[in-house]
Amino acid sequence: MKKRRNCGAARRLLCGLLLCGMALPWLAGPGLQTQATSQAAPKSAPTAESIREKEKEISQIKEQKEGLKDGLSDLQEIKKNLELQKDNLKNYVKELDASLEQIEARIADLLEQIDAKEGEIVEAQPVDWWTGERIEGAFIVQTEFLKDLEEVAGAKTLTIR
Repeated sequence: MKKRRNCGAARRLLCGLLLCGMALPWLAGPGLQTQATSQAAPKSAPTAESIREKEKEISQIKEQKEGLKDGLSDLQEIKKNLELQKDNLKNYVKELDASLEQIEARIADLLEQIDAKEGEIVEAQPVDWWTGERIEGAFIVQTEFLKDLEEVAGAKTLTIR
């Protein structure tokens, strides 16, 4: 019978502990329960909130990245177009240089012709200083030319050969 008494004491002790464990939150009141939930809630709520914020930041950064990629593509296209224009301009400058060389040659030729013509136009008939004789050539004597023009000034038609 002694064993039974020990079993009963153990049962009573176990039942007492269970009741105390169940009654403790009830006895402590809502303050202990609120404190327990408030400690657990801040960990899960800020974690979910911070996760949402980080996901939002990540999506914003991804949008910025896409915008930068688009900007880079645009800049690469602009660079490509500018390089083509640069090549076109180089070719155009080469053409202008070639034209300039032709124009310079033509100007030099015209200057030679002008010098030759100016040499043909003289104020007086050229005379050999040693002999005093007129020098024959295709000279245009300015005074004689002006006299000839005065003679034909009144003419209605003029034929030049």
